[in-house]
Amino acid sequence: MRYAAPMRPREHPSTPARPRTAPTSMRRAALALDADNPPSLAPENRLVAPCLVLNITNEPLHPVPVTHAIKLLLKGKAEVVTADLEHLVHAEHLTIQPPQIIRLMTYVHVPRHPRKTVTNRWLHAHFDYRCSYCGRHKSELGPRETLTRDHVVPVSRGGDQGWLNAICSCSSCNRRKSSHTLEELGWTMRQPPSIPQFLHLGWQVRRLTSVQRHFIEQYYGAHTSRTFQHVFGAVNRAM
Repeated sequence: MRYAAPMRPREHPSTPARPRTAPTSMRRAALALDADNPPSLAPENRLVAPCLVLNITNEPLHPVPVTHAIKLLLKGKAEVVTADLEHLVHAEHLTIQPPQIIRLMTYVHVPRHPRKTVTNRWLHAHFDYRCSYCGRHKSELGPRETLTRDHVVPVSRGGDQGWLNAICSCSSCNRRKSSHTLEELGWTMRQPPSIPQFLHLGWQVRRLTSVQRHFIEQYYGAHTSRTFQHVFGAVNRAM
């Protein structure tokens, strides 16, 4: 007499199926190469310089954090041009050399106009961290003085808050000017307000290495080192 094998009890339709787990080695590899969760910088790696991103045409775009650059590499959206051989980025299951320069795999359209909203960080960098009235640098200010934003035509008297009406001013000059105009005080500006170039302004507010500056000069020509000498010098003085 033949006996049939006992049938497994059917699970209730509302009971979810138990997911299958991958081996431990596969889970560790997936964790190390998870593009949505790139390795974070350990405290000793906080001094690693940002990574310069190049367009597919080798046009220098802007520096990004190393973690974001690694995320682009793991997703296959960029390739390494130059890596930092003096430092290492340590994650839980991954140790790599941080990239200094990466190149995008596809062309990205870059806006040439600055941000619509004027922020103090970008405004101070645009004026090389100097007061437009007295000409003093940030490092020359007193212990209770700071760099502020001043409007050439006061907002209370009809002035707007755009780039063409905003300048960098020390707190002392800003207090003395108050709501007056330059004509009323007989003052002149050492650097009048202007609309900056977005990419160049991005280089001013971030620290660049000598290798990254070389790629920028190589793309724009030898005159770049003279034209943007104040850019690289202002960053080093302000840091």
